[in-house]
Amino acid sequence: MFKNFSIYFVFSVLTAILPIALMPILTRYMTPEDYGLYSIYAMLVMFFGVLYRFELNQSLKLEFVGDEKDFKLFLGSAFLFSVFLLIPFFIVVFLVYLFFDDVFGVSSFWLFVVLPLVFFKAQILNLHHLWQISSRSFLFGLWGFLANFSVYALSIILLVFFDMGWIARVFGEWFVCFFTFFVALFFLNKHFGLRFVFEFSFLKKMLIFCLPLIPGAIVSYLMLASDRFFIAELVSMYELGLYSVALQFSFSIAIVFTAVYPVWESYIYNKVDVFDSYFLNRLLLVLVGIFLVGILCVYVLSYLIAIVIPYLVDDNFVNAYLYLIPCLYAALGAGIYRLTNALLVLMRKTKEIFFIGLLLLLVNFILMFQMVSSFGAAGAGYSLAMTFCLGALINVLTACRNRKAAVH
Repeated sequence: MFKNFSIYFVFSVLTAILPIALMPILTRYMTPEDYGLYSIYAMLVMFFGVLYRFELNQSLKLEFVGDEKDFKLFLGSAFLFSVFLLIPFFIVVFLVYLFFDDVFGVSSFWLFVVLPLVFFKAQILNLHHLWQISSRSFLFGLWGFLANFSVYALSIILLVFFDMGWIARVFGEWFVCFFTFFVALFFLNKHFGLRFVFEFSFLKKMLIFCLPLIPGAIVSYLMLASDRFFIAELVSMYELGLYSVALQFSFSIAIVFTAVYPVWESYIYNKVDVFDSYFLNRLLLVLVGIFLVGILCVYVLSYLIAIVIPYLVDDNFVNAYLYLIPCLYAALGAGIYRLTNALLVLMRKTKEIFFIGLLLLLVNFILMFQMVSSFGAAGAGYSLAMTFCLGALINVLTACRNRKAAVH
């Protein structure tokens, strides 16, 4: 376990350093408004991605650890179902394009770019999750670093030589995902026996499990995206741009969770046979330790980043340091919530996940409206932090209440 954590951590650090090291170039050729528009576009990609993947990646992980013999049929059915989904999603995108000129300031034309992108990302995500479960940490980490490096390299070329603004980031990601999609198919075939065979009974089994997760995933998306949407509507695109830069720096604390989560998930999924009260208590102690270390990291990192930020960003973005602490707390809360949510997924408590998410969404929207109206973009970060911490606490209480439930 420590070996896998070390590999994930090293690659997470390298991946997180990239956008920070390139910040002087990005903030020179992109305005705060560009950052704001790209942030909204990224939220649209995330939203369509949540809808498009149908949470089949969660089903595939459980089927892999439970039925490796027929897994290639589960994987092939999931892939072909994803291909079929392109048709209804294209119709939806076309209708949105006909009736709406823009979505939160981003032209609805870009939805035609989003659709194939989320298809590519869905297959890549399936591969990554299966690599996590099968403890292929080096491949997972190397892929993440090289893909991010390629995205930023291509984006900078488009920014510097073609002055494309935020659109450079869009095309940088799109072309890299297009290429890596085919690489993902190669590894899905090599490591997990992908076959282009559709079996409705296998798909039905996966959908029975994952369909209840979709509302919960949408709720989680709405919480993650709410800060940027509320800032865009109640404050300004300029302040959203500064907040987005602060979020970029908050990834420094997310490094820990990027390294911990794959190991955490692989460990608990492969310990499904011993998931009893004693095992759960040990996991909860680890969670408390991670949270306390995270609080310490928030203050240490905020101090260090505030010192170096004037040297890393253009003068127009210097005030991003004002949002560092709320963004770091939001990243900490999101990381803890994600770890606790994995427990409920393993316990197949999909109904509970949905209702917890619905409650959190309501709490989050109330907090967002009050705090963004009163404190601007900083209020958005604190609202997210409080919501996710509340969600983590509820997840833990729910897991304890159901600790004797079967996870098979």
